Amino acid sequence: MAEKIMVIDDDETLANLLVNLLEMNGYEAKKTVSGKQAVRRVYEHQPDLILLDIMMPELNGFDALAKLRSDPLTAETPAVIMSVLSDDLKLLEGWIHDSDGYISKPFDPKDFLETIQIVLAKAMDERVEERAQRIEELLEMIHRLEEKYLQTAV
Repeated sequence: MAEKIMVIDDDETLANLLVNLLEMNGYEAKKTVSGKQAVRRVYEHQPDLILLDIMMPELNGFDALAKLRSDPLTAETPAVIMSVLSDDLKLLEGWIHDSDGYISKPFDPKDFLETIQIVLAKAMDERVEERAQRIEELLEMIHRLEEKYLQTAV
């Protein structure tokens, strides 16, 4: 099953280009051109990754990300910020807003896809680690129940 990516950028031409690039590389991609619509669309489509422009009308990328991070349903969805504002202050602000990566525009398609692969792989590793921890906790619980059962059986 293809990983789902939501592209959020008010530049519709760029958003379409990114959707096409992602789809050509095996991803399922959707777009929206408004930060305000983005929050609703993320709930609807539940993407594996969000690509988010900073400078958008109505609701900028940082504010949209803050809304998504404040909701338990979307708080853990990886998000990569994209912007022409590549100075260190904007990069720092992106990390403060809990983004998982930063892509400066314009970008090389190869670098763009590599960043996406890295962020998705990290997210997958974290999910696998979390599941392994849950399994370990369940095994410990089963062990305690077995011991309790054996003690009451004797």
